[in-house]
Amino acid sequence: MLNLIPFFDSIDSERYCVVKLSEGFPTYSPGDDIDIFCYEPDRIAKKILEWANQHIKKDLEIKVISQAEYNHVTIDFMDGRAIHLRFDIYGQLPLYKKVLIKPALFENIIDHSQPVCKKIDNINFCVNIPDLIDDMLLRYIEFIEWYNIRPDKIKHLDYIMDKIDDEKKIRFLNKLHHYTAIPVYQDLQDSKLKPPKRGLSFLKILKRYRADRKQVHKG
Repeated sequence: MLNLIPFFDSIDSERYCVVKLSEGFPTYSPGDDIDIFCYEPDRIAKKILEWANQHIKKDLEIKVISQAEYNHVTIDFMDGRAIHLRFDIYGQLPLYKKVLIKPALFENIIDHSQPVCKKIDNINFCVNIPDLIDDMLLRYIEFIEWYNIRPDKIKHLDYIMDKIDDEKKIRFLNKLHHYTAIPVYQDLQDSKLKPPKRGLSFLKILKRYRADRKQVHKG
């Protein structure tokens, strides 16, 4: 288990946020990834490598992949052929094919991020995360993008169901409608994707999901 606290201490003054932060953070499981939104991916990547040189054992290999056209840097800590831990550092929104997203959402998420502070072994540290509405929005987009390929992405809908209430639902829907749209059919043809089913809306998904959960509990 790598000690992530010194790294996050080192970027305390940077403008960034960690998206989809796990509740057990800073602990993690081998193969996990940490997604970071920031304005200067190369600068954050350099901080990761500086931390790695000081705190990481030599038995882990470090692989760096920079995709300048997407403003994206990936840093993998490899244990043999397996990924022990991955950092995905984004300077813009990831590329999504099933949802159209206004680029301004990226800056909005970073600018409205907030620190969450923890105490581990008597050591205090803070990590910037999106505000709750942005967090739910990102998880919902991730769910829509991958649910038919990655069934485990249902965890994001579980998270939303646990956090949302009537007041948050209004704010969530307002932001969802302002920043996103479903691609038109021609766009989907061009990307070789099937068009979304008619009426595939957030409220209908929640309604269907609540019904499924009730059925499971009854069973």
